[in-house]
Amino acid sequence: MKTNHPSAEAHRFLSVHYDLNQPVGVELWRGLKEEARKHRPVLELKLADPRHVDIPENKRCAGMVVPLHLPEMSRDLAGRPYPVFVVSHTLEPTPGLLHFMNDDATVGRLAAVHLWEAGYRSFWGMGYPARCFSQERLQGFAREVERRGGTVRTEVLPSVPMEKDWSPGLYAEKVAEALAPVIRDLPPDTGFFGANDWLAGMILDILRDDFPERLHTSGVIGVDNGGDTRYTWVDARPELSSVIPGFYAIGQAIVRWMTDFGRKEDVPAEGLVRRFAPVGTVGRSSTAGYACAHPVAGRAARWIWEQVQAGEPVQVQDVAAYVNISRRSLERIFAEHYPCGVKEMILRMRMDLARQLMRDTRDSVGDIAFRCGFSSQSVFGRVFREREGATPRDWRREFN
Repeated sequence: MKTNHPSAEAHRFLSVHYDLNQPVGVELWRGLKEEARKHRPVLELKLADPRHVDIPENKRCAGMVVPLHLPEMSRDLAGRPYPVFVVSHTLEPTPGLLHFMNDDATVGRLAAVHLWEAGYRSFWGMGYPARCFSQERLQGFAREVERRGGTVRTEVLPSVPMEKDWSPGLYAEKVAEALAPVIRDLPPDTGFFGANDWLAGMILDILRDDFPERLHTSGVIGVDNGGDTRYTWVDARPELSSVIPGFYAIGQAIVRWMTDFGRKEDVPAEGLVRRFAPVGTVGRSSTAGYACAHPVAGRAARWIWEQVQAGEPVQVQDVAAYVNISRRSLERIFAEHYPCGVKEMILRMRMDLARQLMRDTRDSVGDIAFRCGFSSQSVFGRVFREREGATPRDWRREFN
């Protein structure tokens, strides 16, 4: 039975130990803030140092929201006299704590679906040893690939000896050296999944530095990537496709739990675990086009996608000039390696963008037609009806 606690004295502040230089922290904080606005002055938020969760006991503290990485930390937090929410999923759930976590198996499944729909049939995933979120993401990834009949291989981040003083750059170099022979043996049109964006970004770096001919034939997808250079954790990757977890919804749910319950006595002795579905996937240039083992065809498809996304006009002769071959040779390569010609691929990518904009924005149909490279709204409407069986406005109304 829910118990409301209207007293402002009962809920002074919720201490949030997350870094707003990370996409995870930004989305979590946004969900917390927007839900907390509905409950003022009962519950206020206080952004705390993410590096230190061992804050002094404070009667004004109604609860904490923390990442959790060490077993001894979990035991300490479970003894706090107020509710403690664990959002990260590095360790197994702990009695006495409230674990509000991503559905990590679904994160992996969505990564597999995204790559499969781009045409990949050979898959490789990399995660961390002995970390729950990583194991579950890789399991979800592998199960979905196998269910669809693809071939999949998963690895954990290799342990590498460090002969010099440790640094992030040197460590990444050592890991890349260990992984390069593994990647070399994979088909050139492999779809890669990194259990977080640091790993996916490392895969991109290995492809770029060691196998540049594979950079445009491979697909790479990670997790959590905001694609925004304002985020400074590891590296923002504007080109990296990503599964976006439900941290915003987790933030909202934490505030609702605090306002509906909110006392240490309300935390079950065995703890509480709630899982939240990811928002979905964001496709960027690392999975653009369609799976293809031919480096020129793959490079051409990626460039078409980039031009369409940027709203730039693109013709078949422009693509041929970009990859420095004749139009006839380009058409021949596409006929051998893709299910459609160059002109049709340009149109398909324009239509993909148009559907995305009609789903995710309130832009007018005319503005979307122009943004996607159509010469007029009437031309866009005709093409859309031919392919979707409905006018753009009817399709949008039905979808929304």
